[in-house]
Amino acid sequence: LSGNLVGVFMGWEGVGLCSYFLIGYWHTEDKNAAAGMKAFLCNRVGDLGFIIALMLLLTYAGTTQISELLAIVAHGTDQIPAWVWTVTVASLFWASTGKSAQIPLYVWLPDAMAGPTPVSALIHAATMVTSGIFVSCRLWPLFQSQPDVLQWMLWGGLATAWLAALIALTQRDIKKVLAYSTVSQLGFMFVALGVGSPEAALFHVVTHACFKALLFLGAGSVIHGMHEEQDLFEMGGLKNHMKWTHLTFLIGTLAIIGFPLTSGFFSKDLILTKAFEIGPLYFALLLISALLTAFYMLRAYTLAFWGAPRSKHAEHAHESSPTMLIPLGVLAVLSLFAGWLQTPAIIGGIDFMKHALDASIGAEAHEAHGHALSHSVEWVLVLITSAASLAVAWFSYKKYSDFKKGVHKELSGLAKLSFNKFYVDEIYDYLLIRPLRFLSMGSTKAVDEKLINGSVHGLNDGVKISGQLIGLLHTGNIQTYAWYLAFGTAVALLCGWAFYL
Repeated sequence: LSGNLVGVFMGWEGVGLCSYFLIGYWHTEDKNAAAGMKAFLCNRVGDLGFIIALMLLLTYAGTTQISELLAIVAHGTDQIPAWVWTVTVASLFWASTGKSAQIPLYVWLPDAMAGPTPVSALIHAATMVTSGIFVSCRLWPLFQSQPDVLQWMLWGGLATAWLAALIALTQRDIKKVLAYSTVSQLGFMFVALGVGSPEAALFHVVTHACFKALLFLGAGSVIHGMHEEQDLFEMGGLKNHMKWTHLTFLIGTLAIIGFPLTSGFFSKDLILTKAFEIGPLYFALLLISALLTAFYMLRAYTLAFWGAPRSKHAEHAHESSPTMLIPLGVLAVLSLFAGWLQTPAIIGGIDFMKHALDASIGAEAHEAHGHALSHSVEWVLVLITSAASLAVAWFSYKKYSDFKKGVHKELSGLAKLSFNKFYVDEIYDYLLIRPLRFLSMGSTKAVDEKLINGSVHGLNDGVKISGQLIGLLHTGNIQTYAWYLAFGTAVALLCGWAFYL
């Protein structure tokens, strides 16, 4: 909320540090500590982009005050080289790919689920990971002035939404499904920015915070009721044992797939509509990602709550305490009604988010992109997206409602790639981690061990040898010292005689 980008960066780093601490909260397990370090390093790579942007702005614009930067953009930027603005905006987008988990720096977020579930709900689904979108919205005139960067954001968001959705299709850990869902939904927000609609991105930030926090806390309630079991294949029939958790989780699931009149319906429909205004291709690609969302979310919901119990933990599952259920109820209400902050013209035409954004960055800087759609086209788009999502959700429900453990086939082909997360971590390991480790080991031996340690040890050995040599002169014998004195006196007399001669 700082009015200066330096203050924003301090907060940006602060939440990153909190994330590192909380992901590795159970630090006695190596995988948790490693997950925290992975998040820390990925975010440091991204944060370098923010530092570059700050240095460029201080050097060429002479300020990092957001209001002054917006004023410079509004009154023309001729005095500042064009490449400066391009590199600055691109660097901020680079920073956002780290904090908001976009390709190629998204890999830390799924592992962030090693932390406590309330942390996952609060900062890894609702607040911290959306900071990249939030900063982009606050600096929207800068981004708007760089259409090439917006194009990168559009395609980067589409690729992230697709990749994360495909990975979520086959995951068995309920928190992993939600983690990749978060990555995918963040991709939707970047698509909204890429098509020139910051109000759609900010609107989805708000609605997503409600239903994704609900889903994560609902998953936490399920895990608690299942005696810390997180495998969806070990669940089943929980709707009979955890009725309130089931109801709230269902509301969150309906919201994220865009069930009509839930919060997710309004925000996702707005993004899809804005994408269609730019081009039908973007709409089609984004719609397929939305359909994948409907499939994997109904898969997770059905495997957890429907069918027969598939383990002893599922047979003896218990409902959570009111302490856990009350927040679920609050978030369920928000997931149902938060969408009414911004509605299409065909359903009331409420523009609260747009007006809030205009008040921040100025209405003149917030120009519409693409071509406005008629009400009839909007109705068609709404019907297509809603019907397609519900149809896919129903298919997923029917497919998994009678799922029996051990009956499923061995994964192969694309499903195996999806389950193994398309081997992205392994690719990074071979292409980046191992070469860097090899170089660091080489530099350790050449620079640290040979040059630095060698210099220190050499100096130490020199002092030691010289001390030993000088020590030979100190025998402790008075007669020896007398001979030294006589010899020194003789040498001095000879030198004096030679000098005067």
